[in-house]
Amino acid sequence: MKIAAWQMKSLLGNIPQNTRSIIRGIEKAKRLNADVVFTPELAVTGYFPKVIMRRPDFLERNMEALDEIAKHTIGITAIVGFMRFHESPLEIFNSAAVIRDGEHIHTYDKIKLLPQGYGSNYEVGHFSAGTSPYLFPLEGKNIWLSICNDLWVKDEGRIAKIRDEADIILSLNASGYDVGVRIKLLTTLARSIRTYIFYVNHVGFGFNSQSMIIRPDGSFEMRIASAMKEELVVCEL
Repeated sequence: MKIAAWQMKSLLGNIPQNTRSIIRGIEKAKRLNADVVFTPELAVTGYFPKVIMRRPDFLERNMEALDEIAKHTIGITAIVGFMRFHESPLEIFNSAAVIRDGEHIHTYDKIKLLPQGYGSNYEVGHFSAGTSPYLFPLEGKNIWLSICNDLWVKDEGRIAKIRDEADIILSLNASGYDVGVRIKLLTTLARSIRTYIFYVNHVGFGFNSQSMIIRPDGSFEMRIASAMKEELVVCEL
């Protein structure tokens, strides 16, 4: 099985350009015969436009972008960060769409939202929290889909259980967190649960925003050297 992580440049609120970038990553992954390609957190909208995200027309265009992206998923599974919403009353989720062969087959909503204290990027009060962890089978492996903070949950019931059952973790992120600390956290987690971790981030989201792949023994499969350019990393397991 080949998994591709698309470290892309997602512009805040620029849905057309972000959509083109996502499609470009999917097409690159298809040319390399990847089975799965996934984007960073909120790739369609950018992370995250606090004012315009309340506008129904903006949210609708974000959903329409998924329809356009789906046309390019024949023969591949694409996992794309976007904003799911309920219109009345307005409720918005930080979500990932699972799209395969042109069909939107599942949506996962981020569970552990960032609270106040994370600078201007806190999510509580802007998004509603999801409630259901997501583990899905692919090519005989169990894949856990995680968005940012969900990865670090240790003790909370179903998330911890599913994480421990996963063979592979795909983690969608928008984080400029200190890269040395992040590497230590990821390598420790991979060793403790004996699981591959594919960690994808946005280009330029802080100079420490590298994407990376960690083996179950805590070593690097591959690491993107620069946080400042778009790049596709493909790992064959």
